[in-house]
Amino acid sequence: MGGGYVAVPLFMRQFVEKRQWIDKEAMMDLIVISQAAPGAIAVNIAVSVGYRLARFPGAVVALCGTVLPPIIIVTVVQGCYAMFFENPALRAAFRGMNAAMAAVVVNVVFDLGRQALRHHTLRSLVVMATVFALVFVFQVSAVIVMAACIALSVIVAFLSHKGVVKI
Repeated sequence: MGGGYVAVPLFMRQFVEKRQWIDKEAMMDLIVISQAAPGAIAVNIAVSVGYRLARFPGAVVALCGTVLPPIIIVTVVQGCYAMFFENPALRAAFRGMNAAMAAVVVNVVFDLGRQALRHHTLRSLVVMATVFALVFVFQVSAVIVMAACIALSVIVAFLSHKGVVKI
């Protein structure tokens, strides 16, 4: 129901606003890195913040705190599966939660987009729009687009290092 992106506003509220462990810009950077890394985004964000706060021990504690509760809950629920999913009231409740989670995910997309628009150059916005158009309008494989972006980034970094272009 919504996946790991549902946890992003919770992480922002806890880590940035309430506990002030990390500033909003650094948190947004960790979210972007967590999206690109393999694995669940919620786990990646938690481990990244844990590592940033307390290095390896922080990452391990964050990993355990993020992964163990769902494992325990799923194990318990699995034993009651038939009781949960044969109940029409519970099925209706889950359908309602799906709609709510969709709204939360849309909110996360807008928050990330608004943050990206504030802190990026026109060049970054052109790249984002181009990638969006290639993948969603022209149906180019996301893998091909990502490979092209990686290649382009390596070339630009190399040329920048040589002083040919300025980033």
